[in-house]
Amino acid sequence: MKKLFLFAAVMFSSILFSACSEDDNKENQTSQKLLKQIEKIFRNGTCYYNFSYDDSGRLAKVTINGDHDFCGDYPYTYTDNSVSVKYNDHGYDPWNYDAAFILDHNGYVTEFDINGETRWRYEYENGYVSSKSSNRDRDIVTYRWENGNLMECRQVVENLHDTYTHTYTYTYTDKPNKLNVNLFDGELSYTDSGIFEYNSLFTNFKGSISSNYLASIGNYVDGKLSPYYSCKISYEYDDEGYPTGIVLSYDTGGFVYLRLTYY
Repeated sequence: MKKLFLFAAVMFSSILFSACSEDDNKENQTSQKLLKQIEKIFRNGTCYYNFSYDDSGRLAKVTINGDHDFCGDYPYTYTDNSVSVKYNDHGYDPWNYDAAFILDHNGYVTEFDINGETRWRYEYENGYVSSKSSNRDRDIVTYRWENGNLMECRQVVENLHDTYTHTYTYTYTDKPNKLNVNLFDGELSYTDSGIFEYNSLFTNFKGSISSNYLASIGNYVDGKLSPYYSCKISYEYDDEGYPTGIVLSYDTGGFVYLRLTYY
């Protein structure tokens, strides 16, 4: 389970994993520019995400340093039917892990394993992730897509005391997403709502990448808007339409600033 740290913030990020055909959804977003670094400035400090790639343009390693709970190296290993990431730099050994994404013959993730145990299984509709189900409890998360963009993430949460529905809604800019990085899933979200989210992992798998840049996130509990994790997102672009600066302004009054550089 992803550790929530810093403050109520929503940001997400992920990197190119699989070798994908341009005929598949979102693979044509793999840009000529590859993300080199994200500098994140937030209330508690500054941290850096540095990205390196193999000769095929796939993510080879992410290195995190600065004000972050999970600093260190995240090397990626590829086989015909899996992508694995090993993190072994944390001083508290239970927070180290071996992650594996199992792929079908078309390159779609079918399950996500941690230390050899299956955590999530995935289903798809029209080429996009439609649901993920937990292998450890009854949790099912559903995803709704329109025009190539993720519009809603919904999860029914059951615990010992009550049951409630947690929903995230999304709006988008009219600019096409040119990034080879999925900024809005996982590491930078702090919400545990990412499709392929886990501690400090970056992913960019088929069927999970929206066509446009995200403009806002709404967080609802049983239909009532919550200020926590809800935010508006604004961008600075270079001449080619790649984001160089991103500001997330949260309904709680906080903000996160991301500075992006490319190879």
